[in-house]
Amino acid sequence: MGRRKKIYNCDFWSDATLPPCAEFLGNYNPLKKNGMEVFRNYNRIYWFLSFSEQVNNQPQYNPCDPSTFTNSALGNIQISFHDFLIGLFINLVQKGEIDLNTCGKIHEDDKVDNFIKETLNVKEEEVTQVFVPSLVYSISNSNAILSLYTARFTISKTNFYILLMLNRLEGDPALFFGNNSYATPEIINYELSTLFIPK
Repeated sequence: MGRRKKIYNCDFWSDATLPPCAEFLGNYNPLKKNGMEVFRNYNRIYWFLSFSEQVNNQPQYNPCDPSTFTNSALGNIQISFHDFLIGLFINLVQKGEIDLNTCGKIHEDDKVDNFIKETLNVKEEEVTQVFVPSLVYSISNSNAILSLYTARFTISKTNFYILLMLNRLEGDPALFFGNNSYATPEIINYELSTLFIPK
């Protein structure tokens, strides 16, 4: 017997109001709901395909020597949880922890699965762009100055390009804008949305 799918009341916060002083300060809490103040959890989990510039022969920073002041760049592309898991799986395959020949399907679509497996046979030396790719997940309020928690997994450039292609092939318009604050409709985000503290 399969597990029953939990049904979430997406109208739960529809009758909550923001007091004038909280609204004036630009806060999202506390809310007034059923005659009491509640503090709603706005944290969600976001998944990213990230990259940073690889700088070779970078001089050690010296605040008295302007020639040691360097520039660097990094970027984030928001991806789905599904693609994030595929990226972690590919990372384990490339690290030799999972045998690609015995793992079965990586992706449920046969054409995409074949694309991934064929691409994994490309030698990493043939990918020449100079950057450091990674997978990142962050637990954060989309309006937060800093995230509550962030984890980073360095991956291969081949893995990066596979995930970039998967992200574009999925065709989710909410993920087309790169580093945005779209809370994907995953169970964990629904669970986080239901959390609040009454005052």
